[in-house]
Amino acid sequence: MRFDGTDRHTHASVTGKGIYYTDDPVPVDALKLSPRGDMALAVSANQLYLLRLVSLDLPHSTVNLASPSVASAQLTSVGVDFFDWNADGSTILWSTGHRLHHRSVESIEFREDTDSKKNEMSETVVVAEPEETASDEPAGHSQWEVDLKKTHEAVTTTELAVNIPRAVPEGRIALIGATLMPMRGDQAVLEDSVVVLERNRIAAVGVQGEIEVPEDAKTIDLTGKYLLPGFIDTRTLRYHAPRTRPLKLIVPRQPRLGRDHRH
Repeated sequence: MRFDGTDRHTHASVTGKGIYYTDDPVPVDALKLSPRGDMALAVSANQLYLLRLVSLDLPHSTVNLASPSVASAQLTSVGVDFFDWNADGSTILWSTGHRLHHRSVESIEFREDTDSKKNEMSETVVVAEPEETASDEPAGHSQWEVDLKKTHEAVTTTELAVNIPRAVPEGRIALIGATLMPMRGDQAVLEDSVVVLERNRIAAVGVQGEIEVPEDAKTIDLTGKYLLPGFIDTRTLRYHAPRTRPLKLIVPRQPRLGRDHRH
């Protein structure tokens, strides 16, 4: 490419099945050309695909992963977070969670048949099986029925575990004077309440005169304010779209007093 970019042009556009609101082809989420220039990696509907390009000298072409006009292979079925090529384009790298996967290009077999009725990819690699499988998944929704297979023998997986000590505060804090809203509807609202926090735990809950405040506790006056339990799991996406789960009533889980809950 020239430094001024005057010879810049599009080699190919890739589309695939959408996962939100439409069954029409939509542009892929990401597309990355190999260092050799003869292949490309694409992410569509959270899955990683490999495409073998005919020639970069040909006019701009459009490829639909649902019925590809070039040789292609689907590399994942449980999703992909990040992906890239190695320096010479001989190996594909991608990650799922804390796992990094490597696979040589020469180990991948492409499906040349582009018949729309036979457009299943010849390569489907499950690189990590889910630890849990929900028991209440509705039958007949293929998007949620993952085909569990063993990791492909050509895939090398590296665990990227980083462990650090949890940050735990020191000392005691007493929240005094607030109107405390309970977690359950059958519990009475506590006026002029006292909540004692010890390190990262709730040590005591009650009203002034009944709860002893430690002498070494830092007191915070919350008179005229309200104190509520922490809210978690409140982010909810509810919509009706093709290939999604049926709508259900979603109730946020509630934390228990005295336990450490982090969003």
